[in-house]
Amino acid sequence: MKTCPLCGTSNQKDASFCQHCGKKFDQSYSKSDFERNMNDFGEEVEHIGKKIEASFERTGKQVETWYDQTFGILGPVISALIGFVILFIIINIFSFFGDTYQWMQEISTFLESLLVVFLLLFFLSSYSHYFSKKIKPFRFVSPLIGVIVFIVWFWVAINILAIIATQFDLALVHTFTDLFEALIFPLAILILLLGYIGVITSSKQEAESRAKSRNQSKNTAYEQKTSTYDDTKRLYRSGKDRMLGGVLGGLAEYLHVDPTIIRLLYVLLLFASVGFVILAYFIGWILIPRNPNHQW
Repeated sequence: MKTCPLCGTSNQKDASFCQHCGKKFDQSYSKSDFERNMNDFGEEVEHIGKKIEASFERTGKQVETWYDQTFGILGPVISALIGFVILFIIINIFSFFGDTYQWMQEISTFLESLLVVFLLLFFLSSYSHYFSKKIKPFRFVSPLIGVIVFIVWFWVAINILAIIATQFDLALVHTFTDLFEALIFPLAILILLLGYIGVITSSKQEAESRAKSRNQSKNTAYEQKTSTYDDTKRLYRSGKDRMLGGVLGGLAEYLHVDPTIIRLLYVLLLFASVGFVILAYFIGWILIPRNPNHQW
């Protein structure tokens, strides 16, 4: 129904004139009150969500800063030991119920055999995160460590699934575990590539931010700085330099490098990942928006 803004009479949804007072409805008067209310509600919820997200992010940074200042280089040791203790408790819970459930006992035995590996992983992850913040060149080592940690945990998860599938004779789960095993290294290569792209872009943004803070006067408005920052970090698909969807061209424009280099890296990854990056390309084609300043 369409409500007349002059007399309040309800009319048919496609009515051009009010049946009571004869007022002509504007073409822009197309949304119902419910639709407008839902739009307002969506905007308000989105605004609240952003405020909550900003609050959590601010609190997280404050806690992280306090933790680093309080414990210093011993902080990663404490984090690693806490993670290891939690995992050890989980293993013991599985072992406790292992007398009743055979599959839980097998999982417990499997995890116990890897306790030393898990401890090393916790220390490796904690110190990788710590040194990435303290020593900037170490950031280029961090993605490689992250991939190593990912491979080990992914392999552990696959083996746990295999144990469960064997105990309950789940043929479909066995099929999935075989598929996951085949995807370990393609996924690792993709994660490594994304990690180094993130390191390069974050380093570039930090350099640009430092240059701006040196060149801009103290009277520069905060909104202008954030607006400029948002414009530089937005990733688009390129309409100028594209062969298919413009994903690689857009990535080259974003990193300010020759698109040929990006395409050569993509071809190398294509063979190394057994074609898995083709799927990643189409995902990027769907998720990354077109550059509005280019002709399509």
